[in-house]
Order: sequence, then structure tokens, then C-alpha cells
Amino acid sequence: SAHAQLTKSAVEAVAAAVADGDESVLGVEMRSFLLAGRQDLTPGMDAVYGLSVTDACIDWSETVSALEKLADAVKLKRTKSAGDARRASEAPHGKSAKAFSELG
Repeated sequence: SAHAQLTKSAVEAVAAAVADGDESVLGVEMRSFLLAGRQDLTPGMDAVYGLSVTDACIDWSETVSALEKLADAVKLKRTKSAGDARRASEAPHGKSAKAFSELG
């Protein structure tokens, strides 16, 4: 569906930003349900179990995929941040910075 494609491209854009270290992303909101899409409630008709009656949603498998992609982006960001912190603690030309206890 168009909603699922829009959500997928939005997740990819957010994941790329997070992986690149963008600090402005604090969270995401995804409209998710068991089945993709939405339905209108019609008197005298049974509703489809697992299909939203409010907003169009992505289905469960797309939700899992999106959450995994976002989690991978956070892991990549943390790995990069740890590497940056490690490099920052080293003095130029590969010499280690002095430990705090050695400065006194």
C-alpha cells in the first residue's frame, strides 16, 4: 500500500540519520496493527479481525522489519560514538593520553 511504502521510506531516512549521528531524532511513531491498511465499520457487517478501524497501519511483519532497521541504526551510531571517544582520548601521533592519576 502507499502508506506502507511511505512508512518504509521514512524509516530508511530516519535510520540513516540516526546511524550518521543525528542527535535530533528522539523517537518515532509508527501506525502498526496486525494487518496492513484500515477499514470502515459498517452496521450489520463484521469487522475484519486485526485490521485497524482508525488510521491506515503497516502490518506486523513490516513493524518488526522497521524496528530491526532502527535498532541496527542505533547500534551503528553507538559503535561509531565509542570509536570516536576512543580516538579522542589518544594524543596526536598515536601517543596515549596520560591517565588522570598521572596529571597530579
